[in-house]
Amino acid sequence: MRSLKLHYPRFSLGKRFSVGQSNFSSTSSDRKPIGLVGLGKIGSAMGRNFVHRGQYSVVGYDIDRGQRSRFYDSNAHTKRCEVVSHPSELMERCDTIVTVLPNDTILKSFVSNEMLPHFRNSSNMNSEVIKVHISCSTVGPQTAHDLYTLQQERTNNRFEYMSAPVFARPDGMAKAQAYIPISGNLKFMPKCSELLQHTSTEVCGFGADVKSACVVKLCGNFLIASAIESMAESFTLGAFFFFPFVPLPFPKKKNSFLYI
Repeated sequence: MRSLKLHYPRFSLGKRFSVGQSNFSSTSSDRKPIGLVGLGKIGSAMGRNFVHRGQYSVVGYDIDRGQRSRFYDSNAHTKRCEVVSHPSELMERCDTIVTVLPNDTILKSFVSNEMLPHFRNSSNMNSEVIKVHISCSTVGPQTAHDLYTLQQERTNNRFEYMSAPVFARPDGMAKAQAYIPISGNLKFMPKCSELLQHTSTEVCGFGADVKSACVVKLCGNFLIASAIESMAESFTLGAFFFFPFVPLPFPKKKNSFLYI
C-alpha cells in the first residue's frame, strides 16, 4: 500500500500582522487616496472604516449611482471621501485599489475591461510606481491566479494582485470585526495588511501564492455551511424525537420538563 505524501507550502501559515509592522507607514496628509471599487454593504462598510479608523482618503466607485451617492453622503463630513463616475479617474489617482465585487465573473470582467485598459492608457505605464490591486472578493483560486498573471503580463509587472477575501457579515464589517486571510507578493503584504487592519480584528498572511488566501476562505465557508446544516439537522431530529416533552427554562429545577 502506497503512503500518501503531503507537501506543505514553505511558509508559516497564518502569520499575523499588526499595524506597527509596516515599513510603508505615513501620515494621513501625505498618503495617496485608496481606491475602492464596489460600494455595497461590505464595500461601503470597509470604506467607512478606512476613512474613520484609518484616516485614509478614499475614492469610491460603483456602477450603481445610488450606491455612490449613499457612500458619499455618509462620509462627506470627513472631507476625506469622494466618489467618481468612471473607473479611469480612480485608476489615475490611486496606487492601491481595493475591489469588493460579488463573484468571479464580475471581478474578471472589471479587471479586463475597466482596470487594465485604463492602466495602459494613462501615465501609469511610464511611471516607476507599482500599483497594487487588493481583491477582497470570495473567488476561486484559479480566478486569482489568472488575474495575477493577466495583470503582470499586461502592465509589465507594474500592477500587483493580492488576494484578501473577507470573513464578515455587513454588521461585523461595520464594526471592523472581519477576519482577513491575505496572500500574494510578500513585498507588498505589510502595506496591504496595514490598510486592512483598520477594517478587521485580524489579518493573517498565507504566503506568496495568490491562490492560498482563496483556499482558506473557501474552506472556511465550507466549515461554516456544514456546521449550520449539522446543527439544523440535529435540532430538527431532537425536536421531533422529544416532542411533546420540551425542555424549558422554568420551573427552576434540575432536569425539569414541562409537558405541552
